[in-house]
Amino acid sequence: MLIVLLGQRLPNQYNILVNKQSLKINSMQYLIQSLSVLFVQYKQDMFYFTPSGYVLFYILKLIRKGIVVSF
Repeated sequence: MLIVLLGQRLPNQYNILVNKQSLKINSMQYLIQSLSVLFVQYKQDMFYFTPSGYVLFYILKLIRKGIVVSF
């Protein structure tokens, strides 16, 4: 699975590309909830993230820099 996180021009708007499907997120809170749901789906494989987890925080920092994150 490939998840691409791109920071948009607007400071609070983000674009999430999940399996070639684009989702525009206007709220940081909603973004965290969306990512948490995605991570929970892969808990059996390798992800044990929580909404307050440091990994998610690190990803949010990457989003603000407009860095692509994939796994």
